[in-house]
Amino acid sequence: MPDTTPSERPTIDVMDVDLGGDVVIVTDGEGTIVDVNDAFVHVTGYSRQDAIGATPRLLSSGLQQPAIYDEMWQSVLDGAVWSGQLVDRHRDGSLRTHQVTLTPRVGPNGKVDRIIAVQRNLSHDLGRESGVPGIGSLHTDRSGRCVYVSGEAARLLGGDADALYAHGWRDRLFEDDQAAALEAVDTALETGREQRIDARTQTSNWLHLRIVPLRAPDGTDIGTSWSLEDVTDLIDLHRRLSRRDALVTALLESHEDPVAFVDPSGTILATNTAWSRTTPDEHPALATTTGDNLLERLRQMGADGDPTATEVARGVTAQITGVPATGRADRRLLATPIHSEEGGAVLRLPRTPGAT
Repeated sequence: MPDTTPSERPTIDVMDVDLGGDVVIVTDGEGTIVDVNDAFVHVTGYSRQDAIGATPRLLSSGLQQPAIYDEMWQSVLDGAVWSGQLVDRHRDGSLRTHQVTLTPRVGPNGKVDRIIAVQRNLSHDLGRESGVPGIGSLHTDRSGRCVYVSGEAARLLGGDADALYAHGWRDRLFEDDQAAALEAVDTALETGREQRIDARTQTSNWLHLRIVPLRAPDGTDIGTSWSLEDVTDLIDLHRRLSRRDALVTALLESHEDPVAFVDPSGTILATNTAWSRTTPDEHPALATTTGDNLLERLRQMGADGDPTATEVARGVTAQITGVPATGRADRRLLATPIHSEEGGAVLRLPRTPGAT
């Protein structure tokens, strides 16, 4: 490592690239820091004397895989500009997410003799999005590597915040859901559109992930922004409803007679196969299907001149409500009230006259 002292100023004046609060670090071709700007001191907590003569490892959080640094340094040593997101650690131990651009300068001998790193802090902007109670915030770079995680996101994922950076978040999800989340990241970046998935954590909670492209101030896509919400209770409710629907279907199909399940208003919620396969010639009610309001349809048929439909409507209304029908009522369609909070009734048309 070269013996560089604060009095040895680089040939690049760091103030020439001082960009309104962005951190600027200038290193020699071997990665030794030769100058920093005032923003470096303010943002990182390290003095200029701490930095000069050291390397950028001074700021390392330990959360980046070695391959990231290998790619970064190989790019700049080849004379190419490298840009990406890194997570560094402040002198006080806190984490800082920033967008960094490394620009190499090639000297007279054809080799890189200076590297200028400009870091734009993202932590403040990202943190502003994580203030909604119950909603966690997590951000990745374009490869799906976590570069920011809020405390609420860490709680929802069931892990220590520091352990979720880089690829640590994957360990908190089941394998299939890891793959689904990474696919959503790729799709969000390719299409520029929001992606939504449900993923299960290792603690068996369900999280709803909303994944949108994350853009730098210049409009460049630099990764994705996630919001995380616990939807375990909602998914459990859906499962219970699905089991209930399956039970209703099984009960309906256990009858050879046409059977339908209606809500208190008379809207048909489900029918069995016998109901849907029987022609309306056998009974006016069979002209209706799932989603139809049985009573309204029958009344309309009666208004159109079908007296039998009017009688059926009176009979069904009487059996559902328990209020005796006025006028002649058709009683062939049997109704069994459902005694529950939702209410409703099961309607059955016995194929054999007089059957109950």
